[in-house]
Amino acid sequence: MLGPLGRGFPLPAGRQAILVAGGIGVAPLFYLARTLHAEGKDVFFLFGARDQEGLYLAGELASVTARLQLATEDGSAGYHGLVTDLLPLAQGYPAAPVFACGPAAMLRTVATLCREARRECFVSLESRMACGVGACLGCVVETSRGGRQEYARVCVEGPVFRGEEVFGA
Repeated sequence: MLGPLGRGFPLPAGRQAILVAGGIGVAPLFYLARTLHAEGKDVFFLFGARDQEGLYLAGELASVTARLQLATEDGSAGYHGLVTDLLPLAQGYPAAPVFACGPAAMLRTVATLCREARRECFVSLESRMACGVGACLGCVVETSRGGRQEYARVCVEGPVFRGEEVFGA
């Protein structure tokens, strides 16, 4: 087993951060929330899943953030709908960067909303990594850097990317 691989989330310079998790994407964000909480930062955590059973770590999250919003697609807990619908609730955190991990469709929506709001956004991609060291190129994603289209290896250059790098400028 190899790990950890690639680049993790950068720590925000400011005092606030917004974290958006979808399903099992909560795991790396829980660790980030715990780290930020230990540094005295204000964490606004949005966590969504298909149903209440998918809200893993929801109880533990309450210990690292005073602002926890839950969403389920079936309405069994918290807001009835997608977790991305809750992102406008973060208006009280105008300069806070967004950190997200979850399904690709959710990450695309988060990156789009952040771009429209001119908010800094970092996404952690979930990808199968055959070799884990960048040799096989099995985990590449298309990115846009400096106006050029290129490919990046999730296991080496990622898994954390700026939202606009992988989901448009």
